[in-house]
Amino acid sequence: MHGSTGVFSGAKLDNEVPDRMAVVTRLLLAPFVRKAVHPVGLIQPRCGFPFSSLRLERDKWALEANFAKDHFDGLKKEIEHQRKEANAVSARNVELTQLVVDFQKRLRECSNSLQETEENARKLSMEWAEAKRELQEERDRVRALTNEKENALEASINQLQEMKKELAEAWSAVASAESRAAVAEAERVKKALEGEVSSLRDRVSELEKQYVRLFFSLFVFLLPRLRSLFFFFSLFFFLPPSAVTAQNQSAMVEIDRYRSILCGNG
Repeated sequence: MHGSTGVFSGAKLDNEVPDRMAVVTRLLLAPFVRKAVHPVGLIQPRCGFPFSSLRLERDKWALEANFAKDHFDGLKKEIEHQRKEANAVSARNVELTQLVVDFQKRLRECSNSLQETEENARKLSMEWAEAKRELQEERDRVRALTNEKENALEASINQLQEMKKELAEAWSAVASAESRAAVAEAERVKKALEGEVSSLRDRVSELEKQYVRLFFSLFVFLLPRLRSLFFFFSLFFFLPPSAVTAQNQSAMVEIDRYRSILCGNG
């Protein structure tokens, strides 16, 4: 807006300069025009007017002409100076207009950048909320899997304890049968013990097969959970010392003795 005002003022000044020059020119030429229109003044000396008054009049007009010329030269210089100032102001206004345009362009770019930044921030906020929701779902899923794992582990431990009891009862039955066979006669022990021991062996073999199948199924079930594998392995293959009583140990010694006797007779 300032630039346009400066341009208009410069154009107005350029229009005023010829008008002023025309006015000054008319002022300077007015005496000569007046003399040309009224030539009677040139004839007046013949009618008896003195030449001294004409010379004074001429000198007066000459002084006025010189003064008007000097004034006209001063006006021309002033007008030229004003024209230069007007051109400088116009150039300055053009520069200011260009600066305003550049500033408006930068302002628009900053506004667009701000809008893009706000849009990116909004998208990041939405992505962060979605990530938090997915993280919460994963936590719930892990919690559910942990509870399921603990329940399965507890059920497996209970089943292993029941199997330990069954194995202890089987070993007790075997030990009592062998102890009863040890107090019988040698011939009777030789006949009865072989059948009983074979039946017990078959039973133990069957129990061992069941034990192996159960161990295999339990191993397949607990295969992803390697941390608890050694714990179940120790429960399967290492019985506590309380399972073998002193009576069972003596029965086993007696059965081994008769077994060596039978092997020697054979």
